[in-house]
Amino acid sequence: MLAEKRIPILVFSSYSTDHILVRDEHLERVLELLREQGVAVEER
Repeated sequence: MLAEKRIPILVFSSYSTDHILVRDEHLERVLELLREQGVAVEER
C-alpha cells in the first residue's frame, strides 16, 4: 500500500512490536493510510 503511493519506509520488528519509520514529510499521509486499513497506530 505505501509502496504504491511511493512512500519510503524503514521497517523493523522486535519481540512484540513491528516498527515503521517514515520521514516527517510523509507522516500524516502514512497515518491516514494505515488507519484506513484498520491498522492500530501508536505515535511516539
